[in-house]
Amino acid sequence: MINVPYPELLGQICRDNFIYDPIQDPLTTFASFFGDRNLQGHLKRLKQWKNALLSYDYLEVSTVYHPLHEHKLLCNLLNAAWLLTKSERNDQLAKSLATAQDAFLSRECLQHEFYVKHLSRTELLDPLAGLAHFFESFALQDAHRLLYNWLNTALSPNVMLDVEETALFYRHLRRLIECCWLIFIRNENESEGMKNVAAEPDKEPINEVQHSEEIAPNVLSGFQQFLSVVPAQRLNRGLRKMLIDYLFYNMGGLPTDFEDTLSDFYWLTDLLDEIQGKDVDPKFM
Repeated sequence: MINVPYPELLGQICRDNFIYDPIQDPLTTFASFFGDRNLQGHLKRLKQWKNALLSYDYLEVSTVYHPLHEHKLLCNLLNAAWLLTKSERNDQLAKSLATAQDAFLSRECLQHEFYVKHLSRTELLDPLAGLAHFFESFALQDAHRLLYNWLNTALSPNVMLDVEETALFYRHLRRLIECCWLIFIRNENESEGMKNVAAEPDKEPINEVQHSEEIAPNVLSGFQQFLSVVPAQRLNRGLRKMLIDYLFYNMGGLPTDFEDTLSDFYWLTDLLDEIQGKDVDPKFM
């Protein structure tokens, strides 16, 4: 955790001309960034700006892509992302069971028309770790220097960029934006969830398992026989592979009730995770 206010900490590291707006809360800066345009729009504009720079199409850069505005947005995002890496990390998702992780990521992907495409699994589960990886590759001052070179090149035909360095920085910026977006939407969802709980305090939790009846002995016996023929670990692994293949080939045409199917799949694989290498306790028979 940091011991000094965000503006003071940022001022110790960053030059004043790279601090467009004072930052009291990095998440507010993320909200402003993605309020300007959505994730797809930002990634598209970043790619267009990079391509125009490397082609030295200065007229296109200066008249269409508004480099001063882009520079301001990205400077603010860099500063907010760097400050957030100084805060305490929430890695509960990264520590959860693999089946719970798969279910969460699949459900999150379905909830958004455009989803991240360039992150590793580690970064998907813990986007704050992705921010840390960015600043391990580029110190904040170096990232601002490169971004300032982009701005100079957009405004002056006499500035030349290093092609390899520009391409590498672009790829890292792209991943940084995606990590920031994941943090932003998950914070929004968490805030909305808290509002719903406050508004409906007596509502029963979703997916709470109800144990209203004991399992019939013949059902439990059949379940034990099934597990003796089909190992839980093999079945679990096979089901998860089938889900991945199904999503890969059918993402554009999933049935309307797929969220229910995904929830059922999660609870089934969670059960298989629990019983791997175990016998069903005879006391329940």
